[in-house]
Amino acid sequence: MHYETLAPGHEYTVLSLPPISAWALLFADKDVESRGWSTTQRGRVLVHAANERASLRESQARRAEVCFLAGLPPSALPRILARCAILGSVELVDCVEEARSKWAVPGKQHWIFRDPRPLSAPIQDIEAELDLWRWTYERKSGVRERRVPVRSGIVPALRASQVESARSASAAATLRKRG
Repeated sequence: MHYETLAPGHEYTVLSLPPISAWALLFADKDVESRGWSTTQRGRVLVHAANERASLRESQARRAEVCFLAGLPPSALPRILARCAILGSVELVDCVEEARSKWAVPGKQHWIFRDPRPLSAPIQDIEAELDLWRWTYERKSGVRERRVPVRSGIVPALRASQVESARSASAAATLRKRG
């Protein structure tokens, strides 16, 4: 797991995405973001989870799609996704019309990403629209960086095999306690 740190006073390019897409880009091996427009931007960009609110039906559909494409059980996704927060960075390596990725939506521009690096702690309370934008990091005085606890939903999800192993170990421990 890579943890990225930001330099105060440095200007960054930021990509704002719906919360589930931002999470998948950093924690679920999502390598393509499908957009209706192209970009010449290349290099490392920060990943921002926007404050987009979806209907319950749309949210469930997006979660199911991420689980299917990432090969994860629904329990591996955080129950609550970060919003209005910079979560990490990825390298934007290309923008093409026909990417060979399970994440690519036909008929769209495909932004190709690699090397996701979550931040050690998300940077909260940053409002932005779904777009690319420039942002200068100014660390707030008196605020210590810390790792985000597991219950926050910011940590990476377990792969299906890890979830199954954890369930098996838990079931075995329960049987030992009862036995």
